[in-house]
Amino acid sequence: MTMLCLVLVACWLVPSLALAHGTTVETECYRPFPPIAEDFLDRGDTEGLRASFETYFDDVETYLNCLNAESARIRAEGQRAANDYGRLLDRLPPSPWTVQPEEEQFDAPARPEMRDSGSIILSPQG
Repeated sequence: MTMLCLVLVACWLVPSLALAHGTTVETECYRPFPPIAEDFLDRGDTEGLRASFETYFDDVETYLNCLNAESARIRAEGQRAANDYGRLLDRLPPSPWTVQPEEEQFDAPARPEMRDSGSIILSPQG
C-alpha cells in the first residue's frame, strides 16, 4: 500500500512540477487489461472478481480521459506549429529555384487563410 501511495504521489507531483516550470509534459496513457475471470472463478473468488472488474472499469475511464487530454494537447500543439509555419512562410522571400522567366510567370493563388475546422491540415497549401 505504501508503494502504491508513493507511485501515485510521483505520478501527480512530477507533471505538476514540470508544468510549473513552463515545460510541457507528454502524457503516457497506459491501456488497462481486463481481468482474467477464469482465474477468479477457478478459485471461487467472486469478491475478488467483482473488485478486479470494478478496478478495471475505473482504469478504463482513466485511460480514456488520458487519451482525450493527450488528443487535445497534440491538436493544440499541431495548430500552434501550423500557425507558426504559416507566419514563417509569410516572412520568407520567394525561393530563387521557383522563379520563372517573366514571360512564363503567372499569378499564384493566395495561400488559404488558417481556419479552425476541427481537423489539422499540415500542408501549407491547404
